[in-house]
Amino acid sequence: GWLSELIARCGYSVTGIDISPDMVEIARERVAALGEIGEGIEAQAEFHAMPVRELPWSSRFDAAILYDTMHHFDNEVETLEGIRRALVPGGQLFIHEGVLPSKGSLGEQSLIEEMERYGTLESPFDPAYLKDVVERAGFVQVRRFAEVDQLVDLSSVGGRFRGPWRKPEYNVVHAVNPPVAGRSERFA
Repeated sequence: GWLSELIARCGYSVTGIDISPDMVEIARERVAALGEIGEGIEAQAEFHAMPVRELPWSSRFDAAILYDTMHHFDNEVETLEGIRRALVPGGQLFIHEGVLPSKGSLGEQSLIEEMERYGTLESPFDPAYLKDVVERAGFVQVRRFAEVDQLVDLSSVGGRFRGPWRKPEYNVVHAVNPPVAGRSERFA
């Protein structure tokens, strides 16, 4: 719930989803502990324990933020389709996920050691695969960014990360739920 807490602190209304009832309760407690976030203003947040694929809402949310969560989805396309249905036309999708390290690299070795040490499953994404999955789920204007000391739109540099920096460790993707034809939207 740390990201939900941060967004609620900024004054946004938050709906958090997690499959774990325990994690949902922790998130509720974090936001409840905020108290007033401004003069007479309480943080607005609700939390639900459910699979993301089973979101019951249609055209409810302006944005969806998937921060290091997609590697937990058992079917990325179906889950993203459910998220897209829950977004208003023109709604924004933001994804932050690990990049799949090269076979035999130190990054792959480190990832394997981490999984063995903590008994976890970490499943980073190949950038091209992640972009393809988002598009197959029906999102448009899919763009990849690189984290440097600012976000760099990779579409402006032909999709290739150039410069003196090392290969990005994270996939940062932004996409849009297609707007309704013939209607101007507040998101562009």
